[in-house]
Amino acid sequence: MRRLAFSLIASCGLAALAACSGGGFGTNLATGAQSKVPDQILFGNGSGSVQDFFVDPTGNSPILVNATGIKGTGASTVVIPDMTFQWSAVYAPAGTTYLKTASPNATGTCIAPPAGATGTITVGGTPSAGNTIFVTINGIPLSIAEANGATTATTAAAITTAINGNATLTAENVSASTSGSVVTVTASPPGGGANGYALVATTNGAGATVATSGPTLTGGAAPVDSLLQQGPGGNAYPNPNYGNGNYSQLNATPQAPFTFAPNYTGLAATIFVGPPVFANGTIQQPTTATTGNYCLRLIATDPNSGRQGSTVIVISQSP
Repeated sequence: MRRLAFSLIASCGLAALAACSGGGFGTNLATGAQSKVPDQILFGNGSGSVQDFFVDPTGNSPILVNATGIKGTGASTVVIPDMTFQWSAVYAPAGTTYLKTASPNATGTCIAPPAGATGTITVGGTPSAGNTIFVTINGIPLSIAEANGATTATTAAAITTAINGNATLTAENVSASTSGSVVTVTASPPGGGANGYALVATTNGAGATVATSGPTLTGGAAPVDSLLQQGPGGNAYPNPNYGNGNYSQLNATPQAPFTFAPNYTGLAATIFVGPPVFANGTIQQPTTATTGNYCLRLIATDPNSGRQGSTVIVISQSP
């Protein structure tokens, strides 16, 4: 049934299913709530059926994905008109397969998404008792007392212990590891989005010195919600507050100097997926995988029945 529906849609488009199938694949439904509960949900790009989609991580434009509810089987399959969906996404686990072309034999395999945003703290100088190192990660403050006779390596280990022992940071999936005098901080929230976590390290004396790799953690997976973008009705939303002609993302939080935030619920037939536009107008391109393609699983949920359908979004320069 899935292959039949896809082949029909691909050859003639959703709008012409009835004509293309000789009248057996139409859009007329009986009245009643049960008649509008989809047996399956198919995905397209606005002009035809697509099983899996590809986003160029180096580009600046999102791709269009639309969902359609289908009811029935075989020649009596019908399209449920005017359906809208609640959209969500998760990072697809490593090993998820996707179709590279229309051929069912041409498949690819998703790798794990970027592991997490990282940053380093390098300890130098000569640690001495009476001095304190202050570390702040994503607004969570820590203080580490320098010990008499400590080395830069043991002081780095003490910083790591303090980070890993903080319950708030643990709840945010922040951890640390030590190699010599360098502390590596990693943040891997389940939905991504740790890029931009502030990383600050200072001291209050002339003992040890501390230097961070930068003001924030970097290199992690983009937040899933920020890759799902839409305006009213699922249309492109060219709000100038979010970049000239670009799209707003779901659950966006305004940043200075902008005060406008989109408040759409995601209930629409169409969504855009791609590089998110943040509230300050900048574009955050997804991390490019160096050894393979990582993926999102995009989910469309019928708000009335709870029925779900999903498709794979491949973050790839080479479909």
